[in-house]
Amino acid sequence: VLPTPPLRPPPCRARPPAMSASSPLGVIMLLLTGAVTLRVINYHFTRISPSAMTALSALFWSGLLLLLARLRGPNSQLATLLRSLREDILLNFPDIILNFMLAFLLFAAAVEVNLPALNRIKSSVIALSVLSTVLSSAVIGSLTWLLLRPFISPLPPPYAFLFGAVLSPTDLVAVTSVLKEKPTLIPASTSYFLLGESLFNDAVSIVIYNSLKYYIRSGPQGAGYTVVSIVLWECAGGVALGMGLGTAAYYLMRNMNEPVLELTISVVLVGNIQALGTALGVSVPLAAICAGLLIGNQGVVSRAAPGTNSG
Repeated sequence: VLPTPPLRPPPCRARPPAMSASSPLGVIMLLLTGAVTLRVINYHFTRISPSAMTALSALFWSGLLLLLARLRGPNSQLATLLRSLREDILLNFPDIILNFMLAFLLFAAAVEVNLPALNRIKSSVIALSVLSTVLSSAVIGSLTWLLLRPFISPLPPPYAFLFGAVLSPTDLVAVTSVLKEKPTLIPASTSYFLLGESLFNDAVSIVIYNSLKYYIRSGPQGAGYTVVSIVLWECAGGVALGMGLGTAAYYLMRNMNEPVLELTISVVLVGNIQALGTALGVSVPLAAICAGLLIGNQGVVSRAAPGTNSG
């Protein structure tokens, strides 16, 4: 008879680490909880503007986390995590905003625009969004080059104008937020001037930015013709892409009364605009604006069931 082997206890599996305040998810949840808490207090008591309260909440809770990390010491787990998050945000946040979130923000704003009303003031909107953005980029770039040259360090003019293109566009989210919160603050005609200008100057600024970036990388030799072709390709291609995908999404949603599916189609539409626009090298913001204007003014949003919001 063979001896029976001794029974061995099953191997212990490592338990997954619990969420703590020093984990990435814990930090994010603390920030979200704190932001919601301050927003609820503001809603019931202080009544500060929601956009201003969001900024104050972000400053307060970020400062509190940094203070806790300093009190625990520079080598604590929280301090190490915050340093890592800060480095990741500084490295990737501009790309996340420019290459992902901006298209959704522009699409959501364009859906709410009344195209016939915008068409009546199209010459003024073009002047404000195109000419003023180009002029503002040139003025800011020139002043930056003139001020840095004698006092700090000489900056090549293309880099100065690139800086001007970054600073020139209006904050679309701030404009739409103020106009929704206080619709009687300015006349309706003036509000459409502001909304149209803030809607298109982001796209114009990004076209200027990409053109200057190509000029800086390739050098002045023969870059003039290429920059012009890039501008034309980005603008024409962006309009064509937005109208094409927007038309396809409109035909999918025109006889539909399903809020969740309509919202899903809108998200997928903007995601495909982002992916195809990046692959083709066309203006993604301009494509998102065109798609939003087309869908918003073909009655899809107005016919949607209550609670639907394509943004």
